[in-house]
Amino acid sequence: MRALLFLCALILSGCRFSGVAPPPPWPAGPAAAPLPYRVAVAPVLVDDGIAARHARVAAVSGSAPDPELLRREAIEALRAAGAFARVEARGRPGAAPERVDAAAWDEGDDLVLELEVVDHFQEYLGHSNYVGWFVVYATFVWPAWWVPVDHYGGGLTVRARLRGVQARAEPLLERTYQVRPDEVAQELTPSDRELAGFLDWGALWNVEASLGPANWRAIERAVAPHARRRLWELLLADVRQRVVAPLRSERPDEREDALRRVRKRLAVVAGASTYHDDALGGGAHAADDARALAALFERPEAGGLVEGRDLHVLADEQATRAAVLDAIAAVGSRASPSDEVVVYLAGLGTAVRVDDEDEAALLLHDARHDDLPGTALLLRDLGQALARLPAERLLVVLDTSFGPGPGPTRTLAGPAAALAEDGVARALALRPGGAALLAARPDQPARVLPGAQVGLFGEVLRAAIGGAADRDGDGRVTLGEVVEYTRGAVAGRAALEGFEQDPVVLGLEAGAAGLGWPR
Repeated sequence: MRALLFLCALILSGCRFSGVAPPPPWPAGPAAAPLPYRVAVAPVLVDDGIAARHARVAAVSGSAPDPELLRREAIEALRAAGAFARVEARGRPGAAPERVDAAAWDEGDDLVLELEVVDHFQEYLGHSNYVGWFVVYATFVWPAWWVPVDHYGGGLTVRARLRGVQARAEPLLERTYQVRPDEVAQELTPSDRELAGFLDWGALWNVEASLGPANWRAIERAVAPHARRRLWELLLADVRQRVVAPLRSERPDEREDALRRVRKRLAVVAGASTYHDDALGGGAHAADDARALAALFERPEAGGLVEGRDLHVLADEQATRAAVLDAIAAVGSRASPSDEVVVYLAGLGTAVRVDDEDEAALLLHDARHDDLPGTALLLRDLGQALARLPAERLLVVLDTSFGPGPGPTRTLAGPAAALAEDGVARALALRPGGAALLAARPDQPARVLPGAQVGLFGEVLRAAIGGAADRDGDGRVTLGEVVEYTRGAVAGRAALEGFEQDPVVLGLEAGAAGLGWPR
């Protein structure tokens, strides 16, 4: 009779001894080409309060999330999804966000995925077969590992944030994912829980209370992979729906909103007030204007650019022809098609004779008076360098002038000839999505403010970007608002001083018009 009851108990319990299946491998990604963005996965953070919230289990199991395991799995899941061109780990464990951003920038990443584990635990969910358990208990059939299988699950809560490498304020995705133990419940036999050798009554009467450290570690090995798998499934579903779909959307407004959160802004700011050749005189405080604009671009409301990373600043001796062209090339090597580039150049302007034609040129620190055609930065050379930029949006600001005029101006005294706007436009060769803003008409001087060490145009431009041009009061200054404010304010101030100066805009179309501060 005892043998028969024992056999019944085994049948009722399913005769199961072990065999918790691991999560299946990730399927191959979609056939569609991945988005041309590179993702950096930052070190995973862990909330310090997890152990305290689960002190009873943690004390016997030593259970704690493994940040590097989570990061490796996140990378594996994103790669398998095939949504992005590249997914890599960036930053050593415990690295500060600034170091992670710097590493991501150095490696050419476009997006940063940040993860923080808020909660992590295992939980006993009860018996799966009370009849079999009762038969075993009532008939004193030992050992205890014949107790029918029990349910356990892993709980996991993670904050996820996917953002542009520059855009901390407006992430593409920010959400907290919670996986409940009952969502990923696993049936574990005593063998799965490493209960062999438990012959005491407690193991039969209350399995959870009898579990020791080795048991809980075994439970974690069995159930935690399923909880993490569920987490990555939730994250990938959101990535596809909230990130990939908008970036591929055929609706311009939806796609533009997503691109705005991805795109980077890069800038080259250069100004020459002094010249290696004394015969050229001075550049009317052009370097001061360049430094002031760079300082503005470093402020959060104006982009939060970082000098040496996404902001190239060249002043006086550093502002040579070769250095400016190299900085533009460096920006081009870092920019993606969806990015935007701002190039600001200040210094003396002039017209030089090249191949029997007068061409506009900017004099940088290494220009020579006896060889202006060979040492000045011709606008056509500048235009060729800008044409190689992959960025869809481009703003060129020339805080200079090409026409004669008395007093301190941004023009070399006595240029060969006055130039027309269409000549400047042809030299820059702006493509759709590009715009140029000139401090004055080509036949006008660009003045320095009386008694000040800044140019009239530069001071007004900085005020406009800083918020003065926000005509509709929406907290964002668009390029269109900057142009409108700058043209009116410069012309009005010039009239008060008794001269004419009318800033010129070239090629302002829908693409460039999307530029704005803050981004």
